[in-house]
Amino acid sequence: MGELGIGKSRLLEFTAKLAAEKGLRVLGARCFEAEAVRPYGCWADALGPVIAEFADEPIRRDLALFLPRGEASANDEGSRTRLFAAVASLLASIDEESPFVLMIDDLQWIDEGSSYLLHYLLRATDVPARFLFIAAAREDALEDNPCFKRVVSAMVQE
Repeated sequence: MGELGIGKSRLLEFTAKLAAEKGLRVLGARCFEAEAVRPYGCWADALGPVIAEFADEPIRRDLALFLPRGEASANDEGSRTRLFAAVASLLASIDEESPFVLMIDDLQWIDEGSSYLLHYLLRATDVPARFLFIAAAREDALEDNPCFKRVVSAMVQE
């Protein structure tokens, strides 16, 4: 976390390059202020390119929200539960091939659903994948986005 222009994104780019050179897969996304109302936007950007490679048909159906023309609804609790489990399953499948890094830039603009999913994946003991999570965010925006504040507070507490 740091102030605007201090080099947070550049540090993520450097880390991604170093991880790729070491043979790790890098899954990356950026949150956008104008897209804070786009549910799971950063997850669609990060995971969309690897779904076809790593998810079997039932998991792909549960992850349809992340694919172009996704028609899945995440409005009911059952859907959210299936979605979170499907993402955990996808990450475990990726992890079986090789270790990976998950990066999210501009985390201060994360949407509510994405923040819940991130918290779940970082703290859930039943998520079998082991991965390095790296994010960058503007510290001065902590109070502006309650979703961001909750997930950062939970990460610090854990």
